[in-house]
Amino acid sequence: MLTVLAIFICLVTVSGDIPTGSQCQPSTCGARAAPCSTNSDCECLAVTSSSSGICAASLLPCSSLTPCSSDNVTCTVPCTVCAFSIHCNKPMCYPLALTDPQVCPPLNSSTSTPNPQTYTG
Repeated sequence: MLTVLAIFICLVTVSGDIPTGSQCQPSTCGARAAPCSTNSDCECLAVTSSSSGICAASLLPCSSLTPCSSDNVTCTVPCTVCAFSIHCNKPMCYPLALTDPQVCPPLNSSTSTPNPQTYTG
């Protein structure tokens, strides 16, 4: 199932566009991990090719990620995006499957708030 999801995501994002649901505010990216999802394993990563951020699961150790090419923008691995990794302290190629909104639901997605009750005393 994850392979099918990864292939689907790769095909959908072949244009280079990051899905809207996977984007996070660049201001939340920085020197420390910033939450961007209801999934606590996800964090906002600064995309090196633009001023945008991407919300991605950050469970993979640095040894299992591929560093970005020397231009710090390009990834030679298919279906990945170059983003600065706070944990690895350098730009790494993150699999697009880890940026899917189903893996990292946005903080404001489907969170229901209870109806406010008014106290009439």
